[in-house]
Amino acid sequence: MSSALDEISEVNTQLLLQVVLPVLYELSSIMIILYHFSVIKQLVGQLHGINNVRKQGLANYSVNSVRKQGLANYTVSTASENKD
Repeated sequence: MSSALDEISEVNTQLLLQVVLPVLYELSSIMIILYHFSVIKQLVGQLHGINNVRKQGLANYSVNSVRKQGLANYTVSTASENKD
């Protein structure tokens, strides 16, 4: 009986080492790449917002000043609306 349990345990260990761990490693790599893409997408969106503020003639304001004056709503969505 213990021989059968040892064999099952060995099979489970081999399955874990040969299948489960490599799959988890690949998934974590993919998640890291996707995270970096989302960070880059956010940064590009912020740059579009800053460029839109500059196009509106507000470039003489610092970023904090623009936020304090309630002009920080020039985001990517409003940038696309104001291109007309």
